[in-house]
Amino acid sequence: MKVVAVVVSIVTAVGAVAPRQAAAQVEGWRTAGPLPIGTAAYPVPAGAFFVSPQGNDAANGSQSAPWRTVGRAVKAAPAGAVIVLRGGVYHESVEVYGKRLTLQAYPREAVWFDGTEPVSGWVRDGSIWRRDGWTVRFDNTDPTAGGGPAWHMVGSENPVANWPDQVFVDGRQQRQVAGRDQVVAGTFAVDYNRGTLYLGSDPTGRDVRATTLAEALYLNMAHGSAVLGIGFRRYATPIKRVGAVKGFGNDLRFENDVFADTALAGLSIKGDRIVVRHNSFLRNGQLGLHGHRTQGAVVTGNLMEGNNWERFEQAPVSGGMKITTSSGLQLIGNRSQRNRGPGLWLDESVSDAVIARNLAWENTGHGIHFEISARGLLVGNFAADNGRNGLYVNESSDVRMWNNTALRNGESQINIIDGAREQADPNMPWNVSGVEVRNNVLQGGGTGPLISVQDLTGRRTAAQMATLDYNVYIRMGQSRESLIKWIDRSRGGGTYTSLKGIQAQIEGHGREVPAENAQSGLSAGAALPSDVAGWLGTQAGARNVAGAPY
Repeated sequence: MKVVAVVVSIVTAVGAVAPRQAAAQVEGWRTAGPLPIGTAAYPVPAGAFFVSPQGNDAANGSQSAPWRTVGRAVKAAPAGAVIVLRGGVYHESVEVYGKRLTLQAYPREAVWFDGTEPVSGWVRDGSIWRRDGWTVRFDNTDPTAGGGPAWHMVGSENPVANWPDQVFVDGRQQRQVAGRDQVVAGTFAVDYNRGTLYLGSDPTGRDVRATTLAEALYLNMAHGSAVLGIGFRRYATPIKRVGAVKGFGNDLRFENDVFADTALAGLSIKGDRIVVRHNSFLRNGQLGLHGHRTQGAVVTGNLMEGNNWERFEQAPVSGGMKITTSSGLQLIGNRSQRNRGPGLWLDESVSDAVIARNLAWENTGHGIHFEISARGLLVGNFAADNGRNGLYVNESSDVRMWNNTALRNGESQINIIDGAREQADPNMPWNVSGVEVRNNVLQGGGTGPLISVQDLTGRRTAAQMATLDYNVYIRMGQSRESLIKWIDRSRGGGTYTSLKGIQAQIEGHGREVPAENAQSGLSAGAALPSDVAGWLGTQAGARNVAGAPY
């Protein structure tokens, strides 16, 4: 069943809420993801240079005499040039240094960077197969190993998660194990000392490929460059190299690209005003999208699915996306689903971020995670069936949560929590305060209350941390589950199974409704501030129904 149908069925189960269409300029998750590789049709400008798998690097790079490799084109083309890639597979690792270039697929032709090569010469070795003389080596050290148990990227679930080697049989990724004695069908192992590759599935008559390159493309201070309509797959990226594709520069644009089946992160960004629009991040080893020290980035309309395939530890890094130490971010209309870890994660001094109209669905971690940061607006998001909390605000201040819908997440639907970590950045108060929770729709099913607000250190009361109003609490059947956990340790705390008696102090206009009458409960909410209204595609001051548009 398509995800849209699943989400609509979830909403229908709690009331037949009529879909609301946002203004045309407001992007939503229903259209997330790129055009399929081979269908984009970017115009080819006069003066463009050309590359083709059938070309020749001794040619002049014209359409009639294209170069053979992207590396040759990048070196030969002048700054500001457009390089058009004809359809086919490019087994390359390319760096663009200090030069503005546009790399784009030829109209309606499928272009892939691929880090693998075919492997033949297999011999039977007992119940498995062996390929001798294997000399490919990748850095498989764990730079986090000395950081203490809480910061290890590699844990017991997959102790070789950081080994970047990859093998594919008929396009299907095989899982790496630590040695020959663990190899069974669907797995492989590499013995660097013996120079041997072991495979558990019969390679006879099948397409067996192994990764021989670590990195696909590095835009290194290539300010203003763009990558349009290109696929990147199967690169063995070590932890120290961050991502198979790196965009480290200002004013970069990645659009209608695919980043798939890499050993670490598909794409890593660092710089100002980077646009990541309508891309897919699929089955990457640790993360789909990674970002650090990126100011004013716009991440919109992307699909992030099946990432952390290698089963790295969920903390400190995993899932669909994680961006740290950045400001002015806009995460709009993305669909992050079925990742091992959080769906969307902002952490470590992120400020002034807008997280709007995203879907976080069936991730094993939190749906949307905002941590050790400040001044965030979470508006119109849909978080459903995630393994942990739907919306999680951890040690962050001045976070505004408006018109979100959180359903059936594994713990709480909204969890606002303070801890004991020291304040490292004087401009980023880590103590939770100034959190607004308005017009949200919450349905339970998890192990925690629908909303939880508490300071684990006991320094602050819930009232000092957050305010709640106009939220809708949907109760399933005769359940007496906890609606609100509102901790004041000086008075012994408090967990409430009903809004009765607490509305004056905690949730003045909140509504508690049974699932069968949920439609009637989603009546007019708090008047929308202008910025919230803008992200919802409506007018300031409107009293829209609660929850996210979908």
